[in-house]
Amino acid sequence: MPNYYFIVPVWGAEYIDTFLRLSLPTQLSPGNLGGLGHRNDIAYRIYTRPQDVETICSSTVFANLSSLMDTDVVPASEITFDGVHHYEPFSACYKLGMKEASRDGAASIFLNADHIWADGALTHILKLGDEGKRVVMLAGPRVLRETFVPAFLGRRSQVEGSAITLSSREAVQWTLDHLHPWDRSLFWDPDNLGRPASFMFWRVGQEGFIMRCFHLHPILVHPYTDYPDFPNTIDGSDFVKRVCPRRREVHVVEDSDEVMYFSIAPAEQSAELINRPRVDWRGVVTMVKACGLGSHNLYYLQRTIRFHVGEISDEWLAVERLSDVLVDQVRRAIDNPWKLAYYRLRLWVLSKIGAFLQTNPSFHRILKRTLGMIRTNKSI
Repeated sequence: MPNYYFIVPVWGAEYIDTFLRLSLPTQLSPGNLGGLGHRNDIAYRIYTRPQDVETICSSTVFANLSSLMDTDVVPASEITFDGVHHYEPFSACYKLGMKEASRDGAASIFLNADHIWADGALTHILKLGDEGKRVVMLAGPRVLRETFVPAFLGRRSQVEGSAITLSSREAVQWTLDHLHPWDRSLFWDPDNLGRPASFMFWRVGQEGFIMRCFHLHPILVHPYTDYPDFPNTIDGSDFVKRVCPRRREVHVVEDSDEVMYFSIAPAEQSAELINRPRVDWRGVVTMVKACGLGSHNLYYLQRTIRFHVGEISDEWLAVERLSDVLVDQVRRAIDNPWKLAYYRLRLWVLSKIGAFLQTNPSFHRILKRTLGMIRTNKSI
């Protein structure tokens, strides 16, 4: 009976190509899944469209994976993969995987098909699970598909289906060389002015960068009983808090030498957000209020996550202190359970009103007319 289920949603020609040529080969490196052939407690599940099953199953790299562990490519015909909301099929696939893992009382490891993994990362995550951690959380930057993929493939003489071995510090260097424009726009300057987002960056010269995040990816989740449901995404809700209320059983990866990965994204992803105006800490507080973030998001924000290509120098401490200033200002403004509960309640009420107006267009028209009459009377 498996103790761990790796769960990977992937569909469509380009996404599958990324998975088979880049992501899965890094997963198969000797310090990752390639060195786990002796374990019989791991299952690997790929969820995809029925028409994509053959492409995956006929690949050499999938055959190499299947020689190491229990694998299955699941045709998830009940999922709408090409819908309007990009993240819905990911969540639907994760829920299918969690259902199978729950049957065996197993932990789930949530992967994406565009994750590039440094050697040793996945075995370390499993080690944390073996030691009793219920949740492992991490952050991963994004690189620009249009520059990274040709450069990466051009520098490697890879036999089809073979593993790709990448050290943690090499992976950080690739990230620095090809950082996605959206990630690049989220660096805060020495005056602590920047763009508020769920993850924010501070540069440490040519040595790397640190991240402070409101959201982290739950790479490993092992609930006490059943997996709880979640409304949107596994990292954007109270999913982790409900899985494991005791923070001492949650491990946050804070150094790229421990676990390192990055994802690949096209230039158009988040392109509309890049030129937003820069603000100070008050803009971050406004974002927290608007998004209804909770105490666990503030807990993540307090963790400094380092991505470095060499040893840690004194410069890192200075930059970390700079980011601490912003984090402390945000916490002083909103780190109150009553305030956070109010912001979340307000967001919930507004979402319900919006959903009601969408499903009742006649009431929406009446409301707009009424508000228009009120504004007209006030102006007289």
